[in-house]
Amino acid sequence: MELLDLKPFQARLKAKTTGVIRDIGFAADFAAATAPGAAIASPSAFIILTGAEPLEIQEGSGPLRQLFDVTVSVLLALKLAGVRGSAGLEQLAAPAAATRGALFGWAHPDAERKCWSGGESIEDFDSKTGVLVYRLDFVARAKIQETFE
Repeated sequence: MELLDLKPFQARLKAKTTGVIRDIGFAADFAAATAPGAAIASPSAFIILTGAEPLEIQEGSGPLRQLFDVTVSVLLALKLAGVRGSAGLEQLAAPAAATRGALFGWAHPDAERKCWSGGESIEDFDSKTGVLVYRLDFVARAKIQETFE
């Protein structure tokens, strides 16, 4: 049972970041794009489920159910080869703002609450390829429920 389907995140980013982010994929796409010798469309975004924190179990007369705070990370990958000084951070500003604008306060169709920020950080910078990876975390509340078969 999936806590949250990641495809609505992709659809939301595609709809709200047109012209800012060139390609939007998932974990397997990120692995392929960051492999040695791979060409990357810059900037690209990769959506990855990075955690699920369980909340207290809610019991009652009905089926057993439990809420989770699910963290979904968007990894922005930008090619900064040849860029100097603050120009790299300037290139990051637009895709990061577009990602925040698309997901912060958005209600995933299967979530119990709107997405909120879980923080941001630089994940990696490969000096050989010039690719910077910036991580934006979004948290949404999801529910699993006992099903009877």
